[in-house]
Amino acid sequence: MAIPWDLAVASRTGVAVQQGSSVLITQSNLSVEVNGECPEVDTHYVITYPPRFGQIQQQGPGGEWKQISTVSQRSVDQSQIRYCTTFKDLQLENVTDHFKFKVDIEGKSSEELVFPITIQ
Repeated sequence: MAIPWDLAVASRTGVAVQQGSSVLITQSNLSVEVNGECPEVDTHYVITYPPRFGQIQQQGPGGEWKQISTVSQRSVDQSQIRYCTTFKDLQLENVTDHFKFKVDIEGKSSEELVFPITIQ
């Protein structure tokens, strides 16, 4: 008999970034656990609502960064995912941005979650 698994977001700390720059999203910022352990299966974060003032990007094999709508945990673990600000207006105080996502593991999805971003 298979043990049903329980998905839990282990880390969703968000990130802070300087206006006009980018910041890596690492395992310490975003990761999940299944039954209290890191899953051995492919974990994906499906972006359901993109950030307003920037882009989620993945570094390709040639080093170029491209906007994406799905993030794999493997790419996060390998420091290949970043948030890049595109906000160009004069900013007198911190701006809060975010993106919404669902965790997808083997076709099972979580509820929609929020990843906070502070633009300084």
